[in-house]
Parts: sequence; C-alpha cells; structure tokens
Amino acid sequence: MVKEIEVFEKFGLSEEELLETFRRNPLFIRYSDEKLMITMDFLVNKMGFSSRVITKRTQLVQMSMEKKIVPRGLFALDLLSKGVINRINLQALLECSDRVFIDNFINHCRRAEASQLLKLYHEKLLKVQHL
Repeated sequence: MVKEIEVFEKFGLSEEELLETFRRNPLFIRYSDEKLMITMDFLVNKMGFSSRVITKRTQLVQMSMEKKIVPRGLFALDLLSKGVINRINLQALLECSDRVFIDNFINHCRRAEASQLLKLYHEKLLKVQHL
C-alpha cells in the first residue's frame, strides 16, 4: 500500500484521496503500483487528463494498455491534432465496446474520411502490439 500511495503522490494526489478511492472500490488495492504508474503516466502525461481521473474511474486500471488504452489514446490524439475532434471524452474513448468506439470516432465521418480513420486506428493497434 505504501508504493501505491507514492504513485498517487507523484501525480499530485493525497493519501486521503487514495484512501477514499480504496473505500469506494476495495478491489483497487489488488492492482500493482507498476500498473497504476503505467496507466496514470499515459492518461495524465500523454493524454492530458487530470490525475484524479483514476480515482473517479478506477475501472481504467483494469483495461489493457496494449489492446485498448494506448491504441485508442494515440488514435484520439491524432484526431485531435488533425482537427477531426475538438476534445477527448474519456468515457467515449475507453468505456465502450469496440463497435461503439468505431461508431463514435470513425463511422460518423464521411465515407472517405472513415476509411482513412479506420486504417489509422488499425495502424495504432498494430504499432502497440509490436512494442
């Protein structure tokens, strides 16, 4: 538990916030400090979300970094940089099935764009799987 507290403190969260997180979701304590660190580092430092996102959405730590969080995150950052989206909605990005994700981020575009976006998303999936 000491290492988990250190991880949270590194991201600006207090011991009290960590304890509140454990009270709301006791199974959260099962995750290693390494898994917490990797997940928080990506979501906070790479994606720009608040460090409190993990304390509010503890289910994110259960998700696969390789199969879901990283490829979808990198894909969303590309869309943001290209002006396809204005902001990244964490719920729409990570807390949905693959089908809903593709509908939300790809199928709503024009056919030519949708094809390119789907290709880009698959590239992100392959890139992460080969790391």
